[in-house]
Amino acid sequence: MKKQICLILAAFLLTMSALTAYADTGDKADTAIRIEPGEQVSGSLVSSNDHDYYVFTLPAEGYIRLSFSHEYVDNGNVYWKTDILDGKLQKYCTFSWVGDSFVELYSGAIGLDAGTYYIHVYPYYHSSVPYTLGKKGAVPAPSFRTAGPSAKK
Repeated sequence: MKKQICLILAAFLLTMSALTAYADTGDKADTAIRIEPGEQVSGSLVSSNDHDYYVFTLPAEGYIRLSFSHEYVDNGNVYWKTDILDGKLQKYCTFSWVGDSFVELYSGAIGLDAGTYYIHVYPYYHSSVPYTLGKKGAVPAPSFRTAGPSAKK
């Protein structure tokens, strides 16, 4: 009987440990998941309070483009929002992604200075349907001037 209780307790503790580790990964900016140019990551917002964070670094000013895809949702509402945040977590721009899309959606070109940035994915109209986020580019643009908070004058 003691052995069974110990096994049940051990299984419970392992499960709780795994759930805690999962909950901590990417749910906040300080646990953001690194995403490299051309890479795609998959996620799911399991509740209306869930947030996913990804981080990337641009070694020089340039531009990026986001891609976003998901399984079909039979509703044309905006389900997901995506913010680009600077290294101080200030919002740079926001994109909205609708549910009733069969195709991969793309943002326009986003001009950024060199530095660290975060991609924040959060629910607008909640759906736990898995999504795939991609970051294309990080292409240097020597003559490009950004229009964000750190824009050059």
